[in-house]
Amino acid sequence: MLNYSEINSEYKKNGFVLLRNFFSAEKIINIKKYLQNTDIENLGCKVYFEKNKGEKVIRRIEDFSKKLDFIKELLKDEKLNDYISNLMGAKATIFKEKINYKQAKKGSGFKLHVDGHFYWTSKEGNKKKGWKEYSDDFLNLVIPLDECSKSNGCLKIYPKTETHKNLGKNWESITNSLLDGGPYLKKKITPKIKPFYVIMKPGDILFFNWMCIHGSDYNNSVKDRPILYITYNKIEDGNFMEKYFHDKKNSLSLESEKSLR
Repeated sequence: MLNYSEINSEYKKNGFVLLRNFFSAEKIINIKKYLQNTDIENLGCKVYFEKNKGEKVIRRIEDFSKKLDFIKELLKDEKLNDYISNLMGAKATIFKEKINYKQAKKGSGFKLHVDGHFYWTSKEGNKKKGWKEYSDDFLNLVIPLDECSKSNGCLKIYPKTETHKNLGKNWESITNSLLDGGPYLKKKITPKIKPFYVIMKPGDILFFNWMCIHGSDYNNSVKDRPILYITYNKIEDGNFMEKYFHDKKNSLSLESEKSLR
């Protein structure tokens, strides 16, 4: 595994760093089993659905990290939190989280986008600046609960330098360069960029900065591909998870289930 210096160097250069075998595969596979046998909705987690071949299936769940003990324990891992603090340059706290299920046989992908770079409107009619309303820097942690491959729609990501080159170097310039004020890329930008496909196995983890362009394709395999995303901000900026979900629920959007994504 890379040491702190190598991880920092790669993260600073690309905005992302992939670590192999960070957790034992057995631990992650057991978490997937627990998840399959847990009544998510009755625990008060937020569940979003989509239609796949005419069948209603889970697309993702949110607001679970304090309600699912097996995930709560995983995220308390001391070594993991040391790495997160090291990359952020300060102690960190969870801002938001989700599990994307990517159901088998054409489970939906995610169009290329830049996290947190969009405008949204509060219930009171006030225009807000995406995640910048909460903090100026965010780190995403990716933990696959099953193998991620090109055939099942693994994450594809681009160095942060591509964001700076094609969109800008600050929140305003990036957001205003995106389609309709964000978070998705305009088609004319997309062909200029070559992605890094994040092929992962249970036990691997990925860190990536919120300014990295990323997305994924459809799941063309015969197995589901659940993957855990945890987003952190510096604890010195505040604890915003409860406020984030409150704002998301009360924001005005044509795609209300995706607002504040």
